[in-house]
Amino acid sequence: DINARAERVVAAERGYLDALALNKKVFGETAPTARLLLKIGRFYSDQQIYTSALESYRAAFAILEKDPVARAQIVPEQIAPYMTAAAASNGNHALDGEIFRIAQLSASDLSDQTIARVAARRASDNPMLTALIGQTDEAVRTRDAARMDLAAETVKAADARDIAREQMLEARMNAAAERAGELNARIRSAFPDYTKLADPGPATLADVRAQLAPGEAMLSFVVGASSSYGLLTTADGLSVKPIETSKDALAADIADLRSAFVPALGALPDFSLRSDRKSTRLNSSHVSESRMPSSA
Repeated sequence: DINARAERVVAAERGYLDALALNKKVFGETAPTARLLLKIGRFYSDQQIYTSALESYRAAFAILEKDPVARAQIVPEQIAPYMTAAAASNGNHALDGEIFRIAQLSASDLSDQTIARVAARRASDNPMLTALIGQTDEAVRTRDAARMDLAAETVKAADARDIAREQMLEARMNAAAERAGELNARIRSAFPDYTKLADPGPATLADVRAQLAPGEAMLSFVVGASSSYGLLTTADGLSVKPIETSKDALAADIADLRSAFVPALGALPDFSLRSDRKSTRLNSSHVSESRMPSSA
């Protein structure tokens, strides 16, 4: 990170790739590796090396799409640099479907995923499904425990490390991860209705377009700390445009907007019809028709 900020590009790339190799060994195809791949993708995107950026992002998204818990930890700021790389590489709209799908990865949080999974599990009275879910949860716990033990062993000084123990923990972690994957695959195959409820995943661009009538559109956003994008979906296709705003600027706009609904001295203040929060408020004679009743 320090090398990247100092624009020592070659050294930064070497450090990131060394870290990635270590993460893959210690954590496998799980959330820590995905987060590092997102960071590497951003590094390449900032350098305008868009092909490498997309490769890193796709590897990260492949992990996230299989892990709803890891996916729930993703924030729009981690997605926005992907949008930059994809928009620059989207000749003939070849990446529209991918862009639309990936923009949704930061749209729901862990609470959404947990509520959906618990509700779907309780809605099922199938003993086989209940048993498979329990076995999957146990395999995941075993995988995570082995991963933590392996991480603790790896950071020891060279003369204190136990190579045989590391190999045993790595084998245990990989076996548990493989079993969890197999059990999840069995659940998806045998109980597709449960899967749709517990983890429906992102909608496809084709499905959304099919639901839109002529003249209708769906507008969605990816808003990061330093860059933001708007996605306009119509029955004819997808349009992706950068927006000159940021998370902090929007937060200030929202605070200004909400202030118009806070009573002062028993009445609501004048509501400015101007979008620029820095502009002066319109005088009361211009906004009298837009004043909301105090009961609102």
